[in-house]
Amino acid sequence: MTIIPGSTTSRRHAGESGVAAILLAASLVVLLGMVAMVVDLGFAYFQRQRLQDTLDLAAISAARELSGQGATAAAYQKASAALADNLDNGESLPLGYGCSVPTAVGSVNICFGNYHADKDDNGNRPALVDRFQNEATNCNGCDAVRLYGRAPSPSFFATLFEISELDVAGVATAVKAGSPLAQLTLKSTLVTVDSTKSPLLNALFGGLLGGSVNLSVASWNGLVGTSVSLLDYLDVLAVDLGLGAGNYDDVLNAPIQVGDLLGAMADVLGQGSPTSLQADAIAGLVALQAVVPAGWSLALGSILDVATGTSAAGLDTGLNVFSLVQATIEAANGRHGLEAGVPISVPGVGSVTLKLSVIEPPQLSAIGNPSLAKADPLGADRIFVRSAQVRAVVSVNLPALSSVVGLVNAVLGLAGPVTTLLNDVLHLNLVSALTGLVGSLVGIPYQVTDIQLVPGNPIRIDVSLDVGAGQAWVTDYNCPNTPADTKRLSVSARTSAANLRVGRIDLASVFSSTSVPTVSPIPLVDFGVKTCRVFLLVVSTCEPRRAFEGGGMGLAVNTDVAGSDRSLAYADPNLPDIGHTPYEQSTSSTDIVASLSSTLAHVTIQSYGPSSPAGGLGGLLNLVGSAVNTVVGLLQTAISNLLSPLLDPIVNFLLDFLGIDIAKISVGANLTCNAGARLVN
Repeated sequence: MTIIPGSTTSRRHAGESGVAAILLAASLVVLLGMVAMVVDLGFAYFQRQRLQDTLDLAAISAARELSGQGATAAAYQKASAALADNLDNGESLPLGYGCSVPTAVGSVNICFGNYHADKDDNGNRPALVDRFQNEATNCNGCDAVRLYGRAPSPSFFATLFEISELDVAGVATAVKAGSPLAQLTLKSTLVTVDSTKSPLLNALFGGLLGGSVNLSVASWNGLVGTSVSLLDYLDVLAVDLGLGAGNYDDVLNAPIQVGDLLGAMADVLGQGSPTSLQADAIAGLVALQAVVPAGWSLALGSILDVATGTSAAGLDTGLNVFSLVQATIEAANGRHGLEAGVPISVPGVGSVTLKLSVIEPPQLSAIGNPSLAKADPLGADRIFVRSAQVRAVVSVNLPALSSVVGLVNAVLGLAGPVTTLLNDVLHLNLVSALTGLVGSLVGIPYQVTDIQLVPGNPIRIDVSLDVGAGQAWVTDYNCPNTPADTKRLSVSARTSAANLRVGRIDLASVFSSTSVPTVSPIPLVDFGVKTCRVFLLVVSTCEPRRAFEGGGMGLAVNTDVAGSDRSLAYADPNLPDIGHTPYEQSTSSTDIVASLSSTLAHVTIQSYGPSSPAGGLGGLLNLVGSAVNTVVGLLQTAISNLLSPLLDPIVNFLLDFLGIDIAKISVGANLTCNAGARLVN
């Protein structure tokens, strides 16, 4: 037998190759199965996460609606819309009521309940009370939403293992944020600016800024007619300060150049495609920015009181640009004490200059938690706004009183009764009844009362008016828990007392922020005294007249004009959420204006006792008698006719252009009961 070398080895190698091929094929099948399962499970995981994200967003959207009438119906609609918005491939997840995973693949159930934040007896903090219900009806006070979803996950390889389809499930629970937000705003009622108002506004704002302002009528109307988003405004300022968007507390507390504050308003209005009105407002802001003195800075939080930690949703509100500019400039002026000189026309007198300064800055807008404000309405957590408190003064030279018919003769008739009263009450012996020839022969001196109208042409009268800030603050609120309940906000509004001063005022210190002006009386009638001597019953000499030594009559007014309090009630449907145009109400200042007018129309003429050696008028003295009453009546008529026309231009200017009285400022209110929502699972 012939042996062929290597044949046995070849057959062995061939057998081994066959086994390896079989093992490789089997391994590939197993590997393919594993890869198929990994792919299908990975895609299922992706689908589950996608479903969970969709449920989370829908739950948050729904929970935000859980306040007010029809809350659950609104929450259902929001959840349904959110499910559709977040599925971009044509998928459909129909929404139904239920507190369990739906049996039908590709659907979502919704149910409502109450969040429970208190710990139980074991010290645990359960996320939710087990009070979820399958239907939305009669869900009084529900503040939580739970969504159960089930969605298909298509199988690519699992069909090899007779698994036709995988489906995934998810649960999302969101609770309405517990802190409501309320906002109060003050807005000037100046709605249009015409050619007559524009020069006055230029003079006013130029004076407050210490420069020259020359805005056109169109620019003023642009400022009055536009609003700026507070959220956008803070974001622009945050970027300008290098703080990054979203650092709202830091932006509000940072000192910012006033020019930069005005520039940021222009930047916000310039975003996108500005309207013609916004373009006019931008031009006005740029012109005002150029006048702001270098170094003037302001913390925006001093005029915008925003509770710490307020979310972006709570800041998504609009502010009137004119009111914001006005508050910014008034606050800056109050810190630097500049006087604004504004020319006004006074009937019968002509053009005079009204000098004005801000004593207390305004508080334009306040946002906070009404539940905290309700506990102490004027405490640390108050929601409080105020207009600026200002002091204005005008000096007018009035015609001499000697021109008043009948007044001179009436004054001359005072000699007898006034002299007798002064002698009896004050023991002045102004008239010494000398008897006996001896006294006359030796020239014993005696006092002679010499009464006359105060000479001088004209008479200077100063009128100073301190107008207290109009104020408003939240006192109570209600967020509805039942369909029959109503969203409400209660606000107290106060027109603070105004102080009117008429007389001689030290104009150099009238705008002091640490003291009030002192008022000296304006002399009208002078009870002067002369010392005379007689010799042989013939008057020989009289010494020079000593003015006011016996007293006199004068004009001095220093009175408070009572303010008024009023309660403002806001309720649905006239109480929008924050972010919408606020509903505005105003108080009436009729009583204040009438009181001021009455004060000057019935000005009091006061009598004064003997003066000090330095001259002037002494302490008040109550003079009575028919002759005195005649003079007082004539003086009142004369002064009232001169002063009454002086009041209206001052008061009207202050109310129309400064917004210092709450009657000329609308108090706007917003209340958001569902200030937000958060996931709790």
